[in-house]
Amino acid sequence: MQFYICKKNGKKNCRQKYLCHDCGHSFSNRKRNNQKTNDRILRRYIDHNQTFSILSEYENMSSRTLRRRLDQIPFDFKSILIPDETVIIMDTCYFNQDFGVMVFRDDYTKKNLHRKYVKHENLDHYHSGIRYIQKQGWKVEGNYDIQSLPDTLEVNNVIAPFWSDLDASSSGQIFYYYDDPNNSFIVQYENVPMFDEPGFIYTFQVILYEDGKIIFQYKNIEDELDYYVTGIENSDGSIGTLIVDSTPYLKNRYAIELQPWLLLNSNSGELAGGTSTTIDVKFDAQILNENEDDYYNNILIRSNDPVDPYFEIPVELSVIDYLGVPQNIATEVIDTKVTISWDPINGAESYYIYASVKPYSNFQDLTGFGNFNTDTEWTVPYAGQKMFFYVVSSKADKKIEHIFNVTDEMILEYLTK
Repeated sequence: MQFYICKKNGKKNCRQKYLCHDCGHSFSNRKRNNQKTNDRILRRYIDHNQTFSILSEYENMSSRTLRRRLDQIPFDFKSILIPDETVIIMDTCYFNQDFGVMVFRDDYTKKNLHRKYVKHENLDHYHSGIRYIQKQGWKVEGNYDIQSLPDTLEVNNVIAPFWSDLDASSSGQIFYYYDDPNNSFIVQYENVPMFDEPGFIYTFQVILYEDGKIIFQYKNIEDELDYYVTGIENSDGSIGTLIVDSTPYLKNRYAIELQPWLLLNSNSGELAGGTSTTIDVKFDAQILNENEDDYYNNILIRSNDPVDPYFEIPVELSVIDYLGVPQNIATEVIDTKVTISWDPINGAESYYIYASVKPYSNFQDLTGFGNFNTDTEWTVPYAGQKMFFYVVSSKADKKIEHIFNVTDEMILEYLTK
């Protein structure tokens, strides 16, 4: 048997070279490391999006040989990755002026999750690709997702009946109309499709009223409700109302009304110099949640005053559980003292006693001028004149949180002896 003495003699094109000591011939073993070569070809073809011409030059193989090697590699496309959280790296590689491949890669695994063939790249194509990846179960991290509300990131100052990736440039129409008798402005989206998915068509409208009320109405809205936001937000994103975020909540022939809790009886007017007027402010807590964070707003007054054209009045509202009205109130005058007693109210933490010489006005808090004998009995020095009293139950030691109604049953009268 004949043996030859060989040793490694460097590499060429990532292939190991050998040198024969007997004849001095340099050669490479083409059958060595075929698996590693195939893995390298597959990685460059799939992950790096290299063409056959580039791979042929790099591997020193013909395109036919490369195709044969790739065909021999067992590869299950369905079991590449399991959807998880991901950060997407996006880019487009152009092969000529009118053809490019847009690639969406998982930054953690360095695997491509999606590709699109495009003539020219734009934001809508990238948005559509991200949306496709999300539908496959991936949770895309970062700031691409449609913002929830409120959010200080731009875009702000939002009224969003259906904030999604709509495309009215391809089909559908958008109408607007001012309804003078009802002091309202209407915007309607008619048969507007989702971008890159023309089969999903939506019809809905938003109605803006002069008093601040907003109504969202939906005629055709039930398709593909997994990527949208409905709500409103102020100019800097610090305050807003989120109604729904990417869940199948909306439906056909459905309406949502947003009623402001702060209402004014007048939104505009004219005043002569040196005169004044009164604007009624109404607080409506019927649609607000109890015992949550306080509600804040501002009354903005704009005028042609050259010094102070804008004036802002901050408003704060706290909403607490409703407490019952004190019942079975009794009075007793003994010597120089007046004692008032009442039945306890469930949930009340304290009570306040108000008094006035008039039955329906000018009431003042006299709680601190008297003494509580028990939780529901209060004594004050006799005033020597006719007085009217009422008792208020409270759940917090903040007068701003008092909720009460003055009725005839709450007014107590005692006469001088």
